[in-house]
Amino acid sequence: MNKIQNLVIHTVKKNLLWICAMGIYLFGFTNSCIVSASMEPTLMTHDIALFINTYGLITPNRGDIVSFQMGNEYWTKRVIGLPGDTIEFVEDIVYVNGTELDEEYLPDDTVTRAYMQTVYIA
Repeated sequence: MNKIQNLVIHTVKKNLLWICAMGIYLFGFTNSCIVSASMEPTLMTHDIALFINTYGLITPNRGDIVSFQMGNEYWTKRVIGLPGDTIEFVEDIVYVNGTELDEEYLPDDTVTRAYMQTVYIA
C-alpha cells in the first residue's frame, strides 16, 4: 500500500473509534463529579466516577453505588434501602428493618449523621 492508502485507512479507523467512543459515552455511560465527602473513603471529593446507564434494565442492590439526577444536580450515593424497607437512624446508628447496617466499607471511627429519624421506602 502507498502512503495515501495508509493515511486513509488510519483516518477512517481513528474516526470510527471516536464515533464508537462517543456513542458509548453518550448512550451507555454517565460521569459524575463527587462534590461532597459523604462517599469517602470509597469515592473522594472531586473524584470523577463513570457509571453505566442501566435505568430500567437492572434493579440496584443494597451496597451498590448509584448516580441519579435531583433537580439540576447529579448525586452519587450507596444504596442502603430497597422497596419495602424501613431505614431508621438511632443515636448515629443506621438500622435496616430493625437490624444494624454493617457498613464494612467505612473506617471504624466513622460516624453516620442522620438528618431524619425514620424513612419508609415504597
